[in-house]
Amino acid sequence: MHKESSEGHQSTVIKRYIALVYTGSPETNLDMLKDPRHNSAETSPSSKPHIPIETVAIQSKLNRMKLDLYIGAGGRVSLWRDVSATLNPVDFDREISRRKVAISEFNILGLSAQYPIALVGMRLYTGIKHQLRVTLASHLKAPILGDDLHGGSPEDSAKILPGLVPANKLMLHASSVSLQRFKSKKPFCFHICAAPPQEFLDVCQKAGIDVPPPLRNGGVWYDAENVTDSLRWETVCQTNIADDTVGVFALEGAWLS
Repeated sequence: MHKESSEGHQSTVIKRYIALVYTGSPETNLDMLKDPRHNSAETSPSSKPHIPIETVAIQSKLNRMKLDLYIGAGGRVSLWRDVSATLNPVDFDREISRRKVAISEFNILGLSAQYPIALVGMRLYTGIKHQLRVTLASHLKAPILGDDLHGGSPEDSAKILPGLVPANKLMLHASSVSLQRFKSKKPFCFHICAAPPQEFLDVCQKAGIDVPPPLRNGGVWYDAENVTDSLRWETVCQTNIADDTVGVFALEGAWLS
């Protein structure tokens, strides 16, 4: 997820997601997303990532969680603690190689007053299969809406939230990616945010959850400056790239060179 530059600074790729989760279970534990003292991993003491001002404004307390996951022979992902509790010593020694550490970060972006639903923002630190889905469903007991694999059957969802979530739609969205690099001791950040699909926004509207504008509309930021309009194809075609220091090719060169 990161690479050290020749100057000793750290270059990173930060991936963020948003999801609508079900909070109506008696076992749901969203308090873990509000109080870092409940988390199993220490919060990094390093400075916060350089991200657009608009994005910083909508972030509440960030919570980093470190969990041991188990990748089964068929690819099914579960909590290691649940699997290990059922193993005898011989099987434990054999299966422990399937244990993988998953680190994720979560924060609550919005709550519905009409339905037991929350909008959650997430960041990946590791790339374990289904780690966000398993952490939410099995650890926090707040499954992503539409997650029939980890969160229950479609029939259960239809009974709990009738007519709210479209069939066969997972309410998980790859929201943004930030490319951060330090070149000549000058911080550099290129942040791309993709607007959620209309089905996602429709559920938010029905549930009365306001999606923060940067997440709802998407856009592109160069450091803290919104350059979305300047990168639209019509604008690029009309711009003299050779004289444009923030043109699309100038930005690409700053990252790749």
